[in-house]
Amino acid sequence: MENFDQNRDEMILKQQENIQKDIASNSDLVSTKHPIKQLEVDFESDEVFKSKVVKIGEKYSEFRRTRPDGNCFYRAVGFRLFELMLENLDEFSKVKKAVEGSKDEMVKLGMPEFTVEDFFDNFMDTLERLAGAEKMKLEELEETFNNEGLSNYLVVFLRLLTSKQLQLEGEFYQNFMEGGRTVAEFCSTEVEPMYRESDHIHIIGLTAAAGINVRVVYLDRGTSDNPVHHDFPEGSEPKIHILYRPGHYDILYLKKMEVDRDSVVAEPATNLKTEIKSDENSVKSSGKSDLEMIIPGRTVVLQKFNYLRTHLLNPNKNLQLGRDLINLSGIVGKTYGTTFKMVSDHKNNKCFQLEVAEEVQNFEALFMNGESGEDNRDLVDNESSQKLSKQEIVQMREDGVDGKEIVEKLIENSETFQNKTKFSQAKFLKKKAKKYHQYILIRKPSIRLLMEIHYKADPMKLMNLRIDSLAQILNATNVHSGGRYLVYETGAQGIVVASVLERVGEKGKVVHIYQTGQPQTNCLSAMDFSQEILDNLKVINIQHLRSLEQGQDILVNHFPPNPPKNGQNGDSGEPPKKKPHTDTGKDNGKTDDKPMRMNLREQSVATYNLVKSEPFDGLIIVCKQHPSALLTYLSKFVAPSRPFTVYSPYKEPLLDAYMAVKEAGCAINCNLSETWLRYHQVLPERTHPTVNMSGGGGYVLTGIFIEK
Repeated sequence: MENFDQNRDEMILKQQENIQKDIASNSDLVSTKHPIKQLEVDFESDEVFKSKVVKIGEKYSEFRRTRPDGNCFYRAVGFRLFELMLENLDEFSKVKKAVEGSKDEMVKLGMPEFTVEDFFDNFMDTLERLAGAEKMKLEELEETFNNEGLSNYLVVFLRLLTSKQLQLEGEFYQNFMEGGRTVAEFCSTEVEPMYRESDHIHIIGLTAAAGINVRVVYLDRGTSDNPVHHDFPEGSEPKIHILYRPGHYDILYLKKMEVDRDSVVAEPATNLKTEIKSDENSVKSSGKSDLEMIIPGRTVVLQKFNYLRTHLLNPNKNLQLGRDLINLSGIVGKTYGTTFKMVSDHKNNKCFQLEVAEEVQNFEALFMNGESGEDNRDLVDNESSQKLSKQEIVQMREDGVDGKEIVEKLIENSETFQNKTKFSQAKFLKKKAKKYHQYILIRKPSIRLLMEIHYKADPMKLMNLRIDSLAQILNATNVHSGGRYLVYETGAQGIVVASVLERVGEKGKVVHIYQTGQPQTNCLSAMDFSQEILDNLKVINIQHLRSLEQGQDILVNHFPPNPPKNGQNGDSGEPPKKKPHTDTGKDNGKTDDKPMRMNLREQSVATYNLVKSEPFDGLIIVCKQHPSALLTYLSKFVAPSRPFTVYSPYKEPLLDAYMAVKEAGCAINCNLSETWLRYHQVLPERTHPTVNMSGGGGYVLTGIFIEK
């Protein structure tokens, strides 16, 4: 029996080896670029995947395949990162600074110095070839990553870099370990060995260690029509885009945004900051508040019919809005709330200029004055009922024909429009308005608008937090001007922090406690708060808070930006010892010559001094983590008789939190509730609840802290 088992194991290993050889012989480590349409061919027989690939093709134009050998994640991220550094010197400097000190940190963790040094030197040598007079070309980079020996060396270093990061923050990652394993044991078996597949925790570790922003687009069988994506760190602006399908990662490339060169000022050194300054000066001379004016460098909300999106305004670049390419230079200097008409550019029919609209045409008012039928029972509404061909309609769009004229032509050539009921005609016109409505309303970002945009895109990006749930949170915590509030938020794009800061204004303090990596600032940045308001916002990492409370110096391991070389100043080559740091909080500790992680730690030190100086007026917790321990721990920083609110998309964690504060005896008047909201369509003879509604707006736990 023992011999049988042994032979069976040998057969399995042999089979796995043959499979790996077959994969290696039939696929490159990193392929050339393929059009995204190729994925549609790959999934021709799978309707679910094919439909989602079509959606992916709306945003991405090309992709590269990587060999499915268990190293695909590291190879995909590594190649795309090197490709970006080849194109962008700033990205090169940022990554180089992030990894330069990693070798010493790895050795301190007990990794063999000789081995680490070998992989580190190889990685840095390849890195150095991306800049300078003799920098490599893209073809050479492709050759490097398809040379199995060189490519695997780079993959091993990225694995070691990930392992180092996970072990450095082992206290946090220990919560994710299963089977009683330590973080070090997990790294030695699941991270460092080659051909081991990567999961969520690997992505978090690598992005944090290398200081890079990655978006993973998931191609799965989820119920959503649109592919779900996740950004690492959460709330960051992704530079690297990766496609994930079960068990494998490939590289995605965004569609290139066209730039109308004729709209760019002739001087080649046009600078957005210079434009902002000149526009602000013109605003002041006009006597209008700059907060009311549309200025480059600020976030605006564009509304075309019912479609909403945010955009960081740069008038020198055209914006792809659906199928339309739009030149936004015409909106600069105008006030928020202005409606613009899309007018075909005579130099480029595919691009639209924006001109202030004197009036907004309503398709229903224009085209519903004619005849209509009593019911639709005898109508056969198919492709044959429209005399215009698809090619003719597309040609009109390309020729820059006005949207009103296109709809007019569609109605004239429709055999069924006049026989439809008034309600069906209105529905038809509403559908066409989505395509041919040529008016864009420029709105100022608000909390409600940002929530609507994010919620429509993907409710789980906001943890199913709806506007009514947010209102309940702010009301229950009694957020008001002049107050001091602790906000623990992760996974909601910074919308809760932005909401609290908006209410607090220029008086009061808001401390944002975040999990790890960087705090989410998507919505906070979009709100364009004044510097006076932003000065009242402080951030701190929860792990830094715990460490500082225990008396640890979290800055003790930071080195100067340019440490002296061996033998200088009498040192022996060891990292210079740092004295304990204190920070006054000026400029939030931000300096251009410090690594980002050092800035974040210095901000945490400054914020901790604020946290311990005086109790807070309220606590808000909105996070993906289980809230019980967080609620009881953070209660010590809130004054007695002050409210707290905890939000979760699920009720079970809040039930546990309810029991935790009751058993701890630190809260009264605890209440767990579920919010419910349904929108109604309000139209003549057509007023009714909307057909589509959200399944739920999450659960809210409220209460008042007391002295134990």
